[in-house]
Amino acid sequence: MRLIATLPLILATGLAAADIDWHRSALTGSKPDDQILRLTIGNGGKPNVLERWWSGKRVRWLDEAGTMQANDVRGSLVNSSLQFDMNGDGLYDGDDDMNVRWCDTDGDGVPDFQAIVLLPSGWDETKQKYRNAGQFATMRSLDRRGVLWWLDWSKPNFHTACWDTTGTSAWLTNYHGNNDFTKNCFAPHLMDDPRLSWENPFSFFDEDGDGVSDMSVRWATYLPLGEPRFTIPPNLERVHVSYDLDNSSGYGNETSYDLTLQGNWGKVDYSAMPQPIPGFAGNPVFDPCFNHNEWRRLTALLHMDRAKSYDQAFATKWKEWWLTVDEDGDDHRWERVETYFPYRKPDGKPLDLFSVSPLKQDDANPGPSWHPQCDSLGDRGEFDLDNSGGGRLYVGKFDHKLHLYGAEWGVWLVDKDASFQGGWNAQSRESTKPRAKQVGEVVKYTDSDGDGFIDTIAFSYAGNGTVDLTIALKDYARAGEDPQKAEIIDPRALGWKGMHELYLKTASEAWDQAMTIYRAAWKRDLTTPELDKLAASASLRQRQMNAWWITEGVARGLGRRMADLAQRQPAQADAAKACHRSFLAALYTGRTEEAVRILAATP
Repeated sequence: MRLIATLPLILATGLAAADIDWHRSALTGSKPDDQILRLTIGNGGKPNVLERWWSGKRVRWLDEAGTMQANDVRGSLVNSSLQFDMNGDGLYDGDDDMNVRWCDTDGDGVPDFQAIVLLPSGWDETKQKYRNAGQFATMRSLDRRGVLWWLDWSKPNFHTACWDTTGTSAWLTNYHGNNDFTKNCFAPHLMDDPRLSWENPFSFFDEDGDGVSDMSVRWATYLPLGEPRFTIPPNLERVHVSYDLDNSSGYGNETSYDLTLQGNWGKVDYSAMPQPIPGFAGNPVFDPCFNHNEWRRLTALLHMDRAKSYDQAFATKWKEWWLTVDEDGDDHRWERVETYFPYRKPDGKPLDLFSVSPLKQDDANPGPSWHPQCDSLGDRGEFDLDNSGGGRLYVGKFDHKLHLYGAEWGVWLVDKDASFQGGWNAQSRESTKPRAKQVGEVVKYTDSDGDGFIDTIAFSYAGNGTVDLTIALKDYARAGEDPQKAEIIDPRALGWKGMHELYLKTASEAWDQAMTIYRAAWKRDLTTPELDKLAASASLRQRQMNAWWITEGVARGLGRRMADLAQRQPAQADAAKACHRSFLAALYTGRTEEAVRILAATP
C-alpha cells in the first residue's frame, strides 16, 4: 500500500509547522515500504518536500526551485537537494548522513554544479577525534551535458561510487571533458572557511572537443590534520600537470594520461580568486531540515582560476619538479600518471631502487613506486630537487624520449610486457593486474656533471643490483658535438597542443630510427621472433614504445654475438669488443647511418 500525505493533512491533527522537527523522518515504521510523503515547509501551501524509502534508506528531496509536481515520486536533478538517512536512525543531516545538491547556474535547464556532503561519524573513544570526519566535494561541468558526480542509486555510497567505471577507464563521475572539482576529507561545518579546499581544484581540459580530457591540472595544499576544526590556508603548495600526449583517449579508453609533471613546495595565494556559483545558495525555507547550513550559504568557492591554472603552474617558483612517464602504457587513473617518488616520506630518506615495497613504518626499503596509487612497475621517474630546470623538458638523443631538464637523477622500473600494475583506481576500482612483488630490469639515469642533462645510463637487466651496462654519453663526444645536450622545451609555451605535436614528431623519429636499425640487423641475422613482432607495431603509441625495445634488442643481440665471437676466436676479441662499443656509441648519440654501417660490417 502506498501512503500519500501532505502537510495540510498533518496540520489537521493540531500540529503547527513550527512544531515539526524537520531533522526527523516523517515516515512511519522502521523498515522499507511503499510510503511516499509529500509535505510542505513554509507558507506556500504547495508540497515542496518528498520523502520515501529508496534502496533501503530513508531519503528526502527538497524542492529548492519550486518545480515539484503532485505526482512526482522523486525530486529534480536540476535544482534540488537530496538528503539520505545513511545510518538508519530516522534523522537527517546527522552522524554518517549524506546530502546532495544540484544547481543550474546559468538557467539553461541543465545542472552544471553539484555538491556532496558526508557528515562525520561522531567522536572516537578519546572524544577528541572523529571516527570519520566526513567529506565535502563539489563538481562544476562546463560542457553542458549534465553529468557530474556519480552516485549508484541502488546502493548510495559516495566513498566508493566516485571511483566506479563502466569498464576499463570510463569513469562514471565526470572526470572527462572540461570540469573542475574540489574535495575535502572533512565535512564543511568542521571547516573555518568552507569555500576553501585542500584539493583546489582538479581541472580537466578537453582541448580538441572530443568529449574526453586531454590534460588535467591538480592544485593542492597539504592535508590539514587539526581536529575538531580544520583550517585550510588560502595558499597552494603543489601542482600536478598531466597530458594525454598521444591523444589516445576516446571510446573504450576514456582516460589515458601519459606524462605528469609535479611541482612541490611552492606558495600560490588564491584568496583573490572567487569562483561564483550563481543560484547555489539554498532556499532559507529549508534551513530547519539541516543541522549545518554553512555550505548552503555559499555563493562562491575560492580556488585556482582554471583560466590561469596552466600558466600559473609553470610561473610558480617551486622547490622541486618531478616527472613521471607511463612507459608501459597501462595507467588509466582518472586524473594523472601517479608520480614516482625520489625519497621516503615524511623523513626524506633514500629509496631502494631495486624494491617495489610500499611505504610502511617498519619497512626500511621502500622503492620509488611506494605510493599505493602508483603503477608498481613500468613507469619512469626523474627528479629535479633544486628546481634548476624550472619544469622544462628535452628529448634525449639517446632514446627519443622526453626527459626532465635539471633532474639530478631518475629511474625506470621496466615492465616490458605491462604485466603488473596494482595501483589504487588504476583501471577500475582496483587494477585488474597484480602488484609486482619484485623488480625486473631497472634503468638509472644520472646527471653527473650538473649541467641539467642526463649523461649516464646504467642498466641492471635482472634488477638484482648488478650493473650490466653503463652508457657514459660524455665518452662519445666529438668535436663540436655534445651528445648529452639537446634543445630545452618549455611546456608552458607549448600547451597541450604543442606537447601533443612534439610527441607525434619524436615518436615518429624514434620509429624511423628503429626500423632503419631493424632492417640493417635483419640482413645480418641479428633479429629474433620477438623483434619481428615488435616491428609489426600499429598505433603511434605502440610504435613509440616498441622503438626503444627494437634498438635495444639489436644492441643486446650484437653484444651477445660479439661476446661469442671473442670466446670462439680469441684473436678477434679486441675487434669484437670494439665493434660493439662503436655501435653503442652511434646508437646512443643518434648517429643512425653510422650504426647501420657498423651493422653491415659485423661478422
